[in-house]
Amino acid sequence: MDESEARASYAHGACEAPLLGMTVGAAFDGTARRRADGLALAVPYQNIHWSYGELKQRVDGVAAGLVGLGLESGERVGIVAPNCAEWVVAQFATAKAGLVLVNVNPAYRLPELNYALNAAGCSALITAPNFKTSDYIGMLNTLMPKYWNDPERTGMAIDETRWIASGDIAVMDEAGYFQIVGRIKDMLIRGGENIFPREIEEFLYSHPGIEEAEVFGVPDPKYGEEVCAWIKLKPGASATAEEIRGFCEGRIAHFKVPRYIKFVDDFPMTVTGKVQKYVMREAMAEELGAAAAKRR
Repeated sequence: MDESEARASYAHGACEAPLLGMTVGAAFDGTARRRADGLALAVPYQNIHWSYGELKQRVDGVAAGLVGLGLESGERVGIVAPNCAEWVVAQFATAKAGLVLVNVNPAYRLPELNYALNAAGCSALITAPNFKTSDYIGMLNTLMPKYWNDPERTGMAIDETRWIASGDIAVMDEAGYFQIVGRIKDMLIRGGENIFPREIEEFLYSHPGIEEAEVFGVPDPKYGEEVCAWIKLKPGASATAEEIRGFCEGRIAHFKVPRYIKFVDDFPMTVTGKVQKYVMREAMAEELGAAAAKRR
């Protein structure tokens, strides 16, 4: 690898404007000066329509209040709240005060909330009175200089020039627009071919009988990994694995067609509603291993 290949890359769309070296607070203030009367925030369910001038007035007031609490630059301020105008005010106010905003899912229950608060080390909290069935306190997260109390993950994700490896895989089209096509950790490699599960999942959603599909890789002695799909059918729909593979053939590359297909009623989920692919991968690998053992 030569010196040019080793440099961090920077790509942007068709606009010729360079990357701006300014803080979020400075960028917000600049926009507020240029568009003081322009609409900045609309929250219909709160009957709120604020101009940039009105939003700036509220942001500056909260930022001053946070500093008045004795909070210093770099300290963490947590927030637990649903989508609301106050959330946006808190986001810009903490940025202007030099504070780190840490977000906690408002659906968290007490044990999860305690863990998140202790792990993040919040010095102050911004809370809504309640959310659905929860009475809570919590937090927000912005771009960070490091992972809190985790130097190993910091070294893996953030380089010496402060570029953050988010783990997202994106493509840029000819017009300069980016599209996220998957996550690096979800990518599987079958016989040397890089396969992005999200691409296959989106194709499977075009099948009239499929309500939800989750695609992942499972170990394979010949190809390294094979494509596996867990599929939840729509109520009243029926399909076989052979039918699903037939639907795929000729429409996506042959190496992307799922070799293993399992129909399920539900998927393993976290308490915050995220699908646990690693659980499915482990369960499927065990199931395939048991089947292979029986054949022997």
